[in-house]
Amino acid sequence: MPRNFGITIISGVTVVKITYLWQIVKLARLPIVLAVCPTFLVGVLFAILQGTGFILSNFLWGFSILFIIEIAASFANDYFDYKADTYNKQLGFSGGSGVLPRYPELRLFAKWASIVLMILAIILTVLLTWYAAFPLWTI
Repeated sequence: MPRNFGITIISGVTVVKITYLWQIVKLARLPIVLAVCPTFLVGVLFAILQGTGFILSNFLWGFSILFIIEIAASFANDYFDYKADTYNKQLGFSGGSGVLPRYPELRLFAKWASIVLMILAIILTVLLTWYAAFPLWTI
């Protein structure tokens, strides 16, 4: 009997079933994403100590971009380490998320989500750089 891939077509639109949403959250490996936050905050503090004023909008943009990049990296890592992760033991911060060996039908999602998120991060980085260099009120 074929395995239910968790993807349903409704009126020509692809919808991921709710049961797979938790697997996608696990695939993002949020503990690793959150572990990067202190490094970002240290960088912000150093910038402030160097005389750069704190601008909340720039901080939120930067943090959002970092968050997107980290999730994209987690998706890409699990996608490219798929074969190795089938033999690894998942230990939280090492061994992958363990999602793709159990749900190989999510491999394509991991691949394309990482690509789309990286492109989004690049676009947002360009916009933040432009905005930070030329705030709207100076134009």
